[in-house]
Amino acid sequence: MCLRPAEPARPGPRPRHRGIGGRGHGRGRAGTAVLNGGARAARWAFPLLAAVQIALMMAMMVLNVALPSVGRSLDLDAERLALVSSAYPVSLCGLLLFGGRLGDIAGHRRTFVIGTAVFAAGSAGAGLAAGFATMVAARFVQGAGAALAAPAALALVGRVFLDARARRRAVALWGGLPAVGGALGLLTSGPVVVLASWRWAFALPTAVAVAALAAARLLPAAPPRSGQRLDGAGALWVTAALSATCYGLITAGERSWPWYAAVTAGAGVLLTAGFVLFQRRVRDPLVPVRLLASPRRLTGLLGLAAGAAGVFTLSYFVPLYLQRSLSLSPAATSAAFLPYAAVLFASSALSGRAVARLGARGATALGLVVAAGGLVLLSTIGGSPPYAGTLLAGMLVFPAGVALAFSGAAVIAVEDVPDAYAGVAGGLLNAAVELGPTVGFAALVSVASSVTSARIGDGTAAPTAVPHGYGAALAVAAVAFLLVAALTWRALRPRPPHPPH
Repeated sequence: MCLRPAEPARPGPRPRHRGIGGRGHGRGRAGTAVLNGGARAARWAFPLLAAVQIALMMAMMVLNVALPSVGRSLDLDAERLALVSSAYPVSLCGLLLFGGRLGDIAGHRRTFVIGTAVFAAGSAGAGLAAGFATMVAARFVQGAGAALAAPAALALVGRVFLDARARRRAVALWGGLPAVGGALGLLTSGPVVVLASWRWAFALPTAVAVAALAAARLLPAAPPRSGQRLDGAGALWVTAALSATCYGLITAGERSWPWYAAVTAGAGVLLTAGFVLFQRRVRDPLVPVRLLASPRRLTGLLGLAAGAAGVFTLSYFVPLYLQRSLSLSPAATSAAFLPYAAVLFASSALSGRAVARLGARGATALGLVVAAGGLVLLSTIGGSPPYAGTLLAGMLVFPAGVALAFSGAAVIAVEDVPDAYAGVAGGLLNAAVELGPTVGFAALVSVASSVTSARIGDGTAAPTAVPHGYGAALAVAAVAFLLVAALTWRALRPRPPHPPH
């Protein structure tokens, strides 16, 4: 996972920095920013940022296996557990663009430190929560801290790697970190619940955040940008829009589209559309419309959203199947994900070289096709197979493809972003990773519920009907992956040069 940046350049004119995805510094030796502590500090900057990004995603997934234990410990019913589960992604999703723009104006290192400190406080609070109110509040604080830290971290990657080739490889590696964090959350939460308590599941994210704060001096510093101001009205507007959309869709997925979920999600979509129109008239917009006007960038964001939706779908349905249909314990369920995690880690580590060889377009499209094959294998879950069969095969094939897709799509999404909007670009990237699972989860859970209900209506017993619903949802996800792969290949095809006049 660790990249070794090139040595700093000899004294001379400083190369022009064109943001986290800029192309232009050639292949010279100006490979990294000069950080506090010199080249040695630069070598530690990327692993530090990557560890925090992994911890942010890990904190979201630790409850997937531990949620029943949380309910028993705090005496929470299903509705309150749903709020505990959704508090983190709702606040993260709602504040990401605000956090990204704040970093661009106030300074990325400063925003990263503040966000990481807030995240650490929320993580510790979740582990110490005495009841429903304190648990939900702590999860909201976690998400708010992550919304500040995640975009700033990606922007800082662009300041560490000034050489275009090194930066593209770093961004490619960065694209797979959310999936790595999610896998670690699944792997660690089961044994922790069995051997200790669900409360200790928050210990590792807290420790990573505290360690990052202690080592933050290794990160490149930049003064705040004078002459730019934060669009306060736009920040409130987009936060309300994204929070409403995320909450409505998450609630819909968990409760099969109650009326208030549809109203909330619909209001969020309308507010988002209004925000885009409003941003055209603002002097210093929160999100410059030109960042979203690029079909190439939108295609990259769609690839990230699709990949994240697939990861979350697998992480939701497969543990349920293993525990309910195969009667595995939480610890055994986590152990069942070891092969999945091993392939994911290895694929993510190699993704930078793969993107360099295949190109971002080829890597994204190929990764989505391979991941779709893994989802097809996993869709046989409807026939209640044993673990050592198509289920295991799917858990080996899917991560190899999705890691490649994440890496290629991340490079596409942030390519040629101006340095002044590096934080916003990081916010958009992370927003795609959050909105993808939110939208996909709502849609695929509805598919699973519909197929299960139809099976039960035809006389199938519920224990048999439920896996059929899971399998149908995974099959639909595979089709969606193939469609996004085709769109990526077509939309990003090289254009022929214009003939001379």
